[in-house]
Amino acid sequence: MAGWVRAVQGDADALAGLIEPASVDLVLCHAVLEVVDDPAPVVSALAGVLRPGGAASVLVAGRAAAVLGRAMNGHLDVAATLAADPVGSAGERDTLRRRFDVEGAAALLTAAGLTVEEIHGVRVLADLLPAAVADGQAAALVELERTLAARPPWRDVAAQLHLFARRPA
Repeated sequence: MAGWVRAVQGDADALAGLIEPASVDLVLCHAVLEVVDDPAPVVSALAGVLRPGGAASVLVAGRAAAVLGRAMNGHLDVAATLAADPVGSAGERDTLRRRFDVEGAAALLTAAGLTVEEIHGVRVLADLLPAAVADGQAAALVELERTLAARPPWRDVAAQLHLFARRPA
């Protein structure tokens, strides 16, 4: 097993210079596309290092969840800004540059030549529930999350969207 996994540290948009093209079986890109200057070159570089048939696990912040969460907490002005902003940012003080909807995230991967095979929501309801409910009914919440994770429209309002894609063989 030694040598099967190799960690490489570097900037996402410099991936092509760090890893041989078409040499990787799996790339994890979690909580990256929300913070980079431009996600398109990052996804293109990610696709370029994958072997034919290789997989990408991409996790991005969900836009709808951010709007709902802000609105439910009484921050209607911030919710309105997130909803109206072309990339789903709440402005200069926002910690994320962008948030994604299912269609936008899938289109980004498809444009880079990847085939999106699955999309799941992560934390569909968990972030919206009071802690007493989530803690008091943890097993029921986990089961409900599993049930809703792949089913629109619930998947689409998750705090995070998980896309599993492959480079065509």
